Amino acid sequence: METCGYPSGYYLVDGIYPELAPLVKTIPEPADDDHKRILYKQKQESARKDVERAFGVLKKKWAILANPARALRKDRIVSMMYTCIILHNMIRKYKNYAISPRWFPEEAHQPDDPLRNEEQVQRVMRWIKSSQAHQNLRHDLIEHLAQNA
Repeated sequence: METCGYPSGYYLVDGIYPELAPLVKTIPEPADDDHKRILYKQKQESARKDVERAFGVLKKKWAILANPARALRKDRIVSMMYTCIILHNMIRKYKNYAISPRWFPEEAHQPDDPLRNEEQVQRVMRWIKSSQAHQNLRHDLIEHLAQNA
């Protein structure tokens, strides 16, 4: 399902990642008088650090989150994330009552979500590799933040 003209969500990343459409990087050195880009840089870096810390905590506890999830449907990924967050919060709240304080991986986890067909994979990969899509998304985010500041 497309939202705002983009076929998928995006990830806030730092400068070490390649320029791919869903990986939205900060702006390394915005001009001193470019207030829109300075605001974007501040917001992007702040949000990215918060997400990295939170996700790092969850990945340590739930190994399923440390593995690629491209083969899963969006609703399944969302459910998986919410489940891990809820379980994490329950364990923190009832730490002394936890049944098992350690995580034991499933031996043969097989996702039950259907894989995309080849045409869908190729379309998504073209979009992901599009430098123009990357620039458009970042520009749209900069404008959105400036309008809602």
